[in-house]
Amino acid sequence: MTLAECSPAKFLPVIFILCLGLLALTGCGPEWETDPDVTGARIACAGLRRAEHTTCVTWEAVARQNPDVCHLSGLALDSTCLQEVYRAAGDPGICARIYRNATAHECRTWYANQSTEPKALGERWQPQGEFLEGCAQRTVRDPAEFERLLTSGEDSFAALCQQLGRPDWTTGSGLIIFVYELADGSEAWLGFGGLQELNYAIQVKPDGQKVDLLAQ
Repeated sequence: MTLAECSPAKFLPVIFILCLGLLALTGCGPEWETDPDVTGARIACAGLRRAEHTTCVTWEAVARQNPDVCHLSGLALDSTCLQEVYRAAGDPGICARIYRNATAHECRTWYANQSTEPKALGERWQPQGEFLEGCAQRTVRDPAEFERLLTSGEDSFAALCQQLGRPDWTTGSGLIIFVYELADGSEAWLGFGGLQELNYAIQVKPDGQKVDLLAQ
């Protein structure tokens, strides 16, 4: 073999290919792709149709309080997901974790415009409409009874409202979130993409801790 044949330049293409293979094995994608929350949300929402998948991703992002989960919605749909996350957080610090600069700016503006009165979840209003006519006269306040009725197998708001009673507040943007005030000072947030299917249910304790009621 001649000196020219042993030249390192001759082996550069092979070295380049080997390096690419090594990167593929060790992972060279963005950090968010290996985030445990993102992995968990990807598994939870796998196989769903597009609209259901988007709603599922939003719920997972809100429940995990992790804006990076919204990447799974796709570039055209993640803004709504990010908005749900920062409004549900109740903490302006979440704005620093939002990967879209425009949405991060909206987040900071939204928190700056909030009333000085502490609120667990953005603006609220008293629920109104014909869809409340079938609600039970008594609203369930006991946390244990509320959780028992919530997990009885019903998914539509109409069916749940017949058991749980009328919610105290409505909030949300994109998702409809009904808020029930419970006797121990906590709140139950029931999130619906529409009124036919419950997407998530979270109990917010007085100290701010969030518990997934559907995972109990």
